[in-house]
Amino acid sequence: QQRQQALPAHREFWQEQLAAINTTLELPTDRSSQIVGPSAGRLSEFCLPAATTARVRQFAASREVTLHSVLITAWQILLQRYADESDFAVGVPMSRRGDAGFLNTVGFLIEALPFPCHVDVRASFEQQVQHTDTTFRQVAAASTLSVSDILALVPRLAPGTGRVPYQTMFVLQGEFPPLLFGDAATTVSHVSDLGAAKFDLTLFVTHSRTARELSCQLEYRTSAFNDATVRRIQQHWVTLVDQLVRQPHEPVGTQNFSGPSDDRVRQRCHHHDWTESSLTRQPAAT
Repeated sequence: QQRQQALPAHREFWQEQLAAINTTLELPTDRSSQIVGPSAGRLSEFCLPAATTARVRQFAASREVTLHSVLITAWQILLQRYADESDFAVGVPMSRRGDAGFLNTVGFLIEALPFPCHVDVRASFEQQVQHTDTTFRQVAAASTLSVSDILALVPRLAPGTGRVPYQTMFVLQGEFPPLLFGDAATTVSHVSDLGAAKFDLTLFVTHSRTARELSCQLEYRTSAFNDATVRRIQQHWVTLVDQLVRQPHEPVGTQNFSGPSDDRVRQRCHHHDWTESSLTRQPAAT
């Protein structure tokens, strides 16, 4: 009964949050790709260095926010700087295990919900993280609606229009403890390269209490990105995360994450104006 009573408020939340989002982000692709749904992909592994990981964890603890909020905020800021778009969505996994209709169903029952992003380049990283943390709590509370129900609330995103509200995903997951079998075999959790990608870019981050570094994987469409471009995106994110937690009171739009090899990357990105200004863009004056 409480669930039914909350539905009108949840519908209103999603309608308001998704009304203004841009569904097309101009990412730094090497080739134009109009594919929707699974296609050929690849997985590239990297990590956040131990010193950066320690600063991230300390920042989250001192601000009483989740690690998820800190890292997905950095991902949002990177996407905003690439696309010069402040309002967009990123897919986030949400479990439907607690739904009454699935109590007797076997499986993980994970669904990707659109996470509404609003990046203000004049705001500090600390302010952006607090905004993300609040929004995520609202998204979790309103996750009683399925993705199809959510999209049906916004006519331009309704099922059948062929449009999806996001091209990228962010996934933070904990490391499962090893499983030991009688024949001495051991299984460990790991993000596998399946040779496919459902979205243009999906950033996986795996955290462990015992690991000094955060393990990361970037899944990408090979129809859109070359390997070298993906490595550069990874380096941008690592550099940006480190700068953001080092300077959490500075406007996020002032952070410069470009490197010496970016000139070569810009030459390869024919479908994106990956200029120096997009990497070092200053916030607009008010």
